[in-house]
Amino acid sequence: TDSEKTKLSNQSGTNTGDETTATIQSKRPIKTVNNQSLEGSGNITISGGGGGVKAASFISTVQQNVGTLLNGTGTNIQINLTNVLGPNSLGYGLSSGNVTIPTAGWYKVSLKGLTFSTSNNRQNTSFVVKRNSVDIAGTRVTGYIRNTLNNESSAAGGPIIPQFQFSQGDTIGLYAITAGDTSQTSFTTPQECVLSLELLS
Repeated sequence: TDSEKTKLSNQSGTNTGDETTATIQSKRPIKTVNNQSLEGSGNITISGGGGGVKAASFISTVQQNVGTLLNGTGTNIQINLTNVLGPNSLGYGLSSGNVTIPTAGWYKVSLKGLTFSTSNNRQNTSFVVKRNSVDIAGTRVTGYIRNTLNNESSAAGGPIIPQFQFSQGDTIGLYAITAGDTSQTSFTTPQECVLSLELLS
């Protein structure tokens, strides 16, 4: 009818009950992903967060005399770690032979040391990891020289305690000390003294 046509022409065309994304969000528990609503069609790309390699290994490329402390006198000789093996995406620092921890957390520590001697008498060399110049309990490993090929003593392995908690800025170093027959001198083998660190959490 004419009156009904008049009513229709007077309509605004807007339904005041229409919902928007903002209003429906307050009435329904719909989550967002990276601040993007799950409403509607299409794809939401989710990128990974904070991945990558969290481990790095540090090696000494120089020969060092560790036989000046025969019979265990004096203090440990610091192994001069100078090079990074492989990636260092976590950003470990390396200065004055020490590794600087970039991120606080729990770390796995592994080490390897190889020394050779000027003679084949009985002698052992111990390697230990230090945090801020203090021995870390459970990290000491020892190799023994006696009728070995090339008078070599090898010490390697992970620590007894598999995880250590480090703080950001801690300095971690590898040290060695030799004990045994005083008629010989021991040296580290270049490229064979290695300290490895891995952030676990």
